Amino acid sequence: MAEHKEMKALLAKLVGQLEAIVPYADALYSEYSSKVLSKDTTGIEPRIEAHAGVKVRAFDGLQFHEVCIQGWQPQLLQSEVHSLIAKLKSRPITGKSLSLKMERDNL
Repeated sequence: MAEHKEMKALLAKLVGQLEAIVPYADALYSEYSSKVLSKDTTGIEPRIEAHAGVKVRAFDGLQFHEVCIQGWQPQLLQSEVHSLIAKLKSRPITGKSLSLKMERDNL
């Protein structure tokens, strides 16, 4: 499906932009739907509920920062991530940063 390829490409691009300024970033798109049946004295009412959204996180060495949007709205997502990038660039990191190193043999 072309839409999934476009989603993956945009999320990879945004994560790459974040990782250019922070040690770690990730993105999650989730979508689910369900069928709901409601019954009362007047009858049965079927309906379908669908929910989708995107969460993009950036770890600055001390804490996670995230942006979330409902549904798949590429322009809004890009705008929110660019606002996050501006916030991260304008905010100096103070204190000790956390770094985890794992040995491959322990995995």
